[in-house]
Amino acid sequence: MEKLKDYGISQELFEEWRKPREGTDNPTKANNPVWHWLVQTRLSAWAANNASEHNDYPDGHRLMSDQ
Repeated sequence: MEKLKDYGISQELFEEWRKPREGTDNPTKANNPVWHWLVQTRLSAWAANNASEHNDYPDGHRLMSDQ
């Protein structure tokens, strides 16, 4: 199974930016390096989350592929 480092991104950066953020204005510029990385690599959010070392959702549910 691939890990994030195999795709060229650190676990720490992914953890920091994986959750959506509230904007302060409309529109708010979102300079999210994880989103840029996902677009550049054409990797799906599901695949990136699955490659994460901590692929649990905050409410404790596992990804469907891990059940």
